[in-house]
Amino acid sequence: MNKIIYIFPMIIDMVLGVIFFAGPMRAIQNHESLKMISLLLTAYGIGYVIFSLLMSKIVKVRLAKAQVVGAAFIVSILCLILSFSESIKISLLVFSILPFGMSMFFNSFQAFMKDVDSGEAKPLTYSTSMYFFAVSIGFALGPFISGWMREVLPWKSVFLFAAAMAMIAAIGAFLFKPAHSSREIAANTQFADKPDLAISGWIGALTGTIILALFLTIYPKQCQAFGMRPGFRGMVIFLQSIVQAFVALSFIRSKNWMYSAKIWPLINLFGIASLLILFIAKTPLYLFVAAVALGFFAASYFFAAIFHALSHPSQSVRNIAINEASIGVGFFLGPQLVQLTPASSDFALPYLYAVPALAALIIFQYIFIKSKSR
Repeated sequence: MNKIIYIFPMIIDMVLGVIFFAGPMRAIQNHESLKMISLLLTAYGIGYVIFSLLMSKIVKVRLAKAQVVGAAFIVSILCLILSFSESIKISLLVFSILPFGMSMFFNSFQAFMKDVDSGEAKPLTYSTSMYFFAVSIGFALGPFISGWMREVLPWKSVFLFAAAMAMIAAIGAFLFKPAHSSREIAANTQFADKPDLAISGWIGALTGTIILALFLTIYPKQCQAFGMRPGFRGMVIFLQSIVQAFVALSFIRSKNWMYSAKIWPLINLFGIASLLILFIAKTPLYLFVAAVALGFFAASYFFAAIFHALSHPSQSVRNIAINEASIGVGFFLGPQLVQLTPASSDFALPYLYAVPALAALIIFQYIFIKSKSR
């Protein structure tokens, strides 16, 4: 695989990280309510579900490269719109259209990758880890860079930076000339005789995204309550994503832990710990500790979701589509926990609402994996 190709999803996920960080932060700065912030991610979640379902009809392997370029260009234009308008209504419109560009990019990119190979077959865990490492690094850099940019520049400049990076990704993908293999690589069948745990992956990705979306919704309000500088606000999300990236990279030689019923309850405890720490947080230090726990939790679930979707080649296309839809549903459901909270309640209360969902996941996964392993 041409390793340089991982740069493109890394850049686009960095742009997404900028938008998810700067959009809510600017809205909070402009005195918008927490429920209005939740609408931004809700709009993105609904759009991502809808557009992900449409991409199977839109994306074509023969057009994949052009569609990658076009999607990156669309994202760049949307960033420009955000840079020139602080209207919350315009932001809602952009967050509704953004999933079209993102969904087209990642679906087209995966199709593009099928046509790119250096002639060296790699284990499934290698490609899964490298891809997830790249997008996690990108999402980490988005808030990190934009947070420190905001220390000296207005939000407009942050969105202009995102627009420029998306355009660089579009130009880079257009100019990219892959090295093609002279032989056909056989489908990876290393795990074909293992239990099909795709359903567990989907439920895990859904739950993990709900928690991540909930965090991204409430976090700007916590930063405001703690009086955190923009640079340090970006550092918390950077830490969560960088932990996620390197935990995913550590899975590069994984063999059997993904199929263990006993290990998943332990992983879920990291998710529960992050929620409880975020709920009781009184200083920024709590947020940094919660970010580490959340990073480990999210890395395990998203890696497993991608891995289980690809481990049975004959079903991978369907499984990937459901993975993407699960992520979209998670981005829709997470902010709804904020919408259900009375205005007079503690703004951190929704973190507690998500704990029962994780407890249910522990029970479901243990029973499901045990039954499949018999």
